[in-house]
Amino acid sequence: MSIFASWQLYALFGVYAAFMAAVGALEPPDTTSSKGYRWLYKFLNSLAVNVKDVAGARFPQLPPTDTK
Repeated sequence: MSIFASWQLYALFGVYAAFMAAVGALEPPDTTSSKGYRWLYKFLNSLAVNVKDVAGARFPQLPPTDTK
């Protein structure tokens, strides 16, 4: 594997970790939250779960992530 190809893999893992951390840090919506925030929260959590499932199938050595 060339250095460039391994660099891309590490960058992908970095983006994956940052995305999962950002989604995990979102506060759950409450009764005073806007419809837009509730939609964004559900959308990002759904996306995070799908990304986790795909990454887990492709790279089984990844640690499990806990999304809300």
